[in-house]
Amino acid sequence: MAHFRHAAEQKLERLIRLLLQDIRTKRTTRLFPQLWALANHDPFVAKAVDSIYILERLTLTRLIAEINPSLAPQEREALALFVSASIAGATMFVGFERPWGQEFVLYSAIACQGLVQLVKTVTPEQLKTYGWRAEDRRRDWRTPTLLTDEEFSALLEGAGHSGHSDAA
Repeated sequence: MAHFRHAAEQKLERLIRLLLQDIRTKRTTRLFPQLWALANHDPFVAKAVDSIYILERLTLTRLIAEINPSLAPQEREALALFVSASIAGATMFVGFERPWGQEFVLYSAIACQGLVQLVKTVTPEQLKTYGWRAEDRRRDWRTPTLLTDEEFSALLEGAGHSGHSDAA
């Protein structure tokens, strides 16, 4: 019997695969580590990099909300951050001409299975077991960013989103 998967889970897997494929390109493998290093010293670059990843996380957060509605906005965004960072961090290992690149298909399968399963199954109660406190689930929570409120709002508006704390 075929295993039925929710459409949002399939979209999440496709997005993970797309992002993993992107880190395999010469352009991304060469450019992003340089941007990360430069962002440590240049506030303009730091805001630009922050903006890139905010936009990436908007889609991730929206899918996470659909797959796992029990999570609060800040839990969804933190989970989106984890997924995004897990993929970006793999650049140094499976990126263009990197040693583990020859094992990319295996790595990609593990990443998809692990990240989709995490999104599906993580609960606020499990997070509490590891130190997260339910009382920290604040209604007035806002996405951590280097951007000013005006820059953040303009970024979301340009991406077709509104709202600050629950952007996705």
